[in-house]
Amino acid sequence: MAYTYRRTETVQSGQITGALAPFHALFSRTHNDFRTVGNGGHVQHANGYDLNLFENNLGVPGTMLKMETESYNAATGAVSKWGRVPSIAVSSVVWWQYGDSGISSSQDDAASLWSEFQAVYHFGNGALALTDSTSNGRNLTNNNTVTLGTGQIGGAASFARASSQYLSSSYGPALGDFQVSCWFKSTSKAAVERLVDKQYDTGMWMGRDAASTDHKFGGGVREASDPYGIFNTGFTDGSWHLISSVRSGTTHKLYRAGVLRTSNTVGSTNLDTSTFAIGGETGGVGSYFNGLIDEVRISLGGWSDGQHEADFNNQSSPTTFWGLGAEISQVLQLVVPVYQMVGRGAVFVVPSGMTPPNC
Repeated sequence: MAYTYRRTETVQSGQITGALAPFHALFSRTHNDFRTVGNGGHVQHANGYDLNLFENNLGVPGTMLKMETESYNAATGAVSKWGRVPSIAVSSVVWWQYGDSGISSSQDDAASLWSEFQAVYHFGNGALALTDSTSNGRNLTNNNTVTLGTGQIGGAASFARASSQYLSSSYGPALGDFQVSCWFKSTSKAAVERLVDKQYDTGMWMGRDAASTDHKFGGGVREASDPYGIFNTGFTDGSWHLISSVRSGTTHKLYRAGVLRTSNTVGSTNLDTSTFAIGGETGGVGSYFNGLIDEVRISLGGWSDGQHEADFNNQSSPTTFWGLGAEISQVLQLVVPVYQMVGRGAVFVVPSGMTPPNC
C-alpha cells in the first residue's frame, strides 16, 4: 500500500529570520481530513500511525522527518507532532502524507529527533509522564505527588507549593556551555521559587527573584551572593511564558518569549555535579514553585538569537507559524480504453491523450 493523500505546511512570512539548521518544529492543528476514515476523514489507523511528516524534495515528499507524536484524536482530527527539519527558512515546505492502510505501527523516532539534546520532558497527555524523550534515559522522579495539568503544548507538570512538590533527576553533569529552557505559568508569588535548579551557588538555576511581589524571573550561573543572577520583568502570573538560560564561555544570557532580555559576565568554571530538579531546589530543600511547567529542555551550547525567536514563534502559535496547503489525492486512476463491436470489426473509443492500439 501507499499514502493516498498529501498536503503542505509552509513557513509563513515574519516567522523566521534567516535560515536555521536543524529546527525542531512543532506541527499542531485540527483538520477534518486528519480524522480517521470511520469519522469522515482520510487517516486509516485509529492511532494516526499513517499521518506523518516528510521533507520537501523538489516539490514532492522526500525523506520522512524524525518525529515524536504528542497527541492524536481520531474523532476530531487534532494532531500535535514534533519533527526535526534539517534546514528551514521563510517559505520552507514540509509535507503531510496520510491514508495508508498498510501502516500498523508508530513511525516515531524520538531518539533521533532529540539527538542534539541532553534531556527533553513533555510531561504527557492523560497521565503525567516523567520520561526523557532523548535516548539518554534521564527520567524524573515524582516527589510529593506532582500532578498533570493543561500545558502550553499538551500536558504540563502541575506543582503545589504547599505540598512541597518537585521533580528530581539523577542527571548531574559538570556542564560547561549549556542551555536550559521551559514554558511556565505561575499561579501565585513566592521569593526565589524554582523552575529548574542545579545548586544555584555552584551550578545554575532559573526562577523568580528574591522579591516575591514582582513579576521578575531569571536565574544565575555559579552566583553565591545577592541578587544570585539576572532577571527580567514581564513574566506576569497566570500567563504562559518561555524562558531560556544560556551560558557561552563567560557570558550568561536570559531570553523571554524568544528575545534576549539581559546578560551578564560569569565564570567559565564547569557546573558542579549536583542533579537537576524541576519545581524546587535540588534535594527538595525548598523554594517550591506554584503553577505549571512544560517542555523542559537541556542542551550543550546555546542557540543563535534567530533560533530563539523562531522557537518561540513556532511553539506559541504553530498555526500562525505554518500555513496549511490544499489536499492532493495520490490515488492512481487506471484508464482503460473501451471498444465497440461494429459488424465484423471493432471500433475503439480512446480517451483523450491515449494512443489507439494497433489492430
